[in-house]
Amino acid sequence: MPWIADPQRRNEDLREHLFKWNKHELQKLDVDYKIIKGIGEERLKNTIQLIEEAFKA
Repeated sequence: MPWIADPQRRNEDLREHLFKWNKHELQKLDVDYKIIKGIGEERLKNTIQLIEEAFKA
């Protein structure tokens, strides 16, 4: 997904570094997390699917 400036997104040049760092920290804490992929409607569909799967468990 392309970087678009908004109040929630900062540090365009550090995006990949911050993603890897956050992922590493979640793994260290043994947090169950999911990475949502896709753009637009595909991303929404993937998000809904993950939520539905979480509530089936």
